[in-house]
Amino acid sequence: MMIMRNSLLLLCTAGLVSGLSLMPAARAQRIVDVTPSVNAQAASADALVSGLFDSSGGSVDVSTVRILLDGQDVTANSSITQNFFSYRPAQPLSPGQHRVQVEYSNIQGQRRVASWSFATAAPQPELAINSVTHNAVEPLADEATLLATINGTPGAQASVLLIEDGSMVREIQAQEVSPGVYVASYGSLSGNRESIAVGQLRRGEQTIYAAAAQPVVVSTSAVSTDATAAEPDQAAADTPVETAVSSLKPEFTSHSSGEQIASRGFTLTGRTRPSATVEIEVNASTPLVGGFLNVGATQLVDETVIADMNGEFSIRVPAPLVVSSGTQYEVEAVARLDNEVSAVTQLMLEQQ
Repeated sequence: MMIMRNSLLLLCTAGLVSGLSLMPAARAQRIVDVTPSVNAQAASADALVSGLFDSSGGSVDVSTVRILLDGQDVTANSSITQNFFSYRPAQPLSPGQHRVQVEYSNIQGQRRVASWSFATAAPQPELAINSVTHNAVEPLADEATLLATINGTPGAQASVLLIEDGSMVREIQAQEVSPGVYVASYGSLSGNRESIAVGQLRRGEQTIYAAAAQPVVVSTSAVSTDATAAEPDQAAADTPVETAVSSLKPEFTSHSSGEQIASRGFTLTGRTRPSATVEIEVNASTPLVGGFLNVGATQLVDETVIADMNGEFSIRVPAPLVVSSGTQYEVEAVARLDNEVSAVTQLMLEQQ
């Protein structure tokens, strides 16, 4: 009798140990095809939390189902049947780890608890292109290097499309030289041609486009400003230009302080060291009542452009919504190259 009792005790103990060790596997079998998947690391913040009940162990008693997300009971806002359950969070989940726990009984009264975890990633901003600029507003000479800059959302794949005659498309890959600033260069344009420069940003399944305000113009009659194209004596004799581009501080060549603007919107051009990054900010304000009051300053430009191999850069300044004679434009520019930062260049302009 003692032997039989010990044998039963050993069998019960073995069964208990076996049940504990198999509990994770049993849980996985009882709720299957869960979303987000077990240990997912980049689930959407508004992902549907769901799963299928495996009825091989008996049908589910729907009235006993209790669903918890991060310890909060969300059963009342869930959809539950004998085969399926789902819950859609009312608000996007915060980035990080989340845990789902589902408690229920089958119609035989056997209690079940299943749980799994997943992580949501921080939401990525929607792709946006703020501007597309290039150095071919004034015609480029044959074989001169085209530099195009896209300012937009950081961390995307970028390229510039040159569209000629409405159909021919040439794609030039762009590199992200600083967060949200992408630069594409191309040195094989020749002949007399005019193209539309279209910036393209891609991330995942999303692709967006934006066109430059000015066409890309190449002309056989244009004079190359590339020092490598000049004769050695000519390049050596060009002392003023060499001296000018040796300074990192941006110098505006298109306008000078106090100059009046006759058009609605204008293009700023200037020079710094070759390949320097130039941060440009332009604000406009319109004086009223004899100059004693101002319409609040409007930011027209807050962008970064890259100087070309000659140190030249340009940017288009749009017209403000409120513009009249006396509208003032305050321009500030700072250049960066490697670890060096220039002094600020300021320019004051006035609407004619």
